[in-house]
Amino acid sequence: TFQDPLPSPYFSIVHGRVCNYKWKDIEIANNVWNWQAFDDYIKLNADSLPIMLMIFTKEHSPDWLYTKAGVPRVIEYDILRDSVGFAPYYPDPDYKFYFKRMIDSVSNHIMSYPFSLRRLLTGIQPCFGEEGEYLGYRNYAGSDTGIMHVDSVNRLNPKQLSDLFKEFNLDYY
Repeated sequence: TFQDPLPSPYFSIVHGRVCNYKWKDIEIANNVWNWQAFDDYIKLNADSLPIMLMIFTKEHSPDWLYTKAGVPRVIEYDILRDSVGFAPYYPDPDYKFYFKRMIDSVSNHIMSYPFSLRRLLTGIQPCFGEEGEYLGYRNYAGSDTGIMHVDSVNRLNPKQLSDLFKEFNLDYY
């Protein structure tokens, strides 16, 4: 459930809103979309202030990506080899297909809004990594010397990460 927004007339320092979503909450099965909470939250926040959208992926990617679509799940480990999180294997062709389809589906859905609502949506922040920023694995610096690491078969070097980051950003664009 979502929290009610701060009422802008009483909080003059609020100059915009951020609406956060999880990919797994809007694409509940392969190409099955549940837009109800997405729409409700945008409408709840539509009080003439600009709205920026964020759609989290990584651990918030749909479970069916792993169980039905065969996208490899990359387990992130701490120094003791305890699992501390997971992410999809970003270079996987199936992941790329579904990720890009999600971007297109969200865009098409937004374009179905009336102009009065659509005009408030000023941007979308691609959320690739840990907290919605640069693509990668949790605290992963490319080697086992960091605090966290992934198995060698899943490691991506900085050039691979940079290329994926560019590719995914171009898809959002």
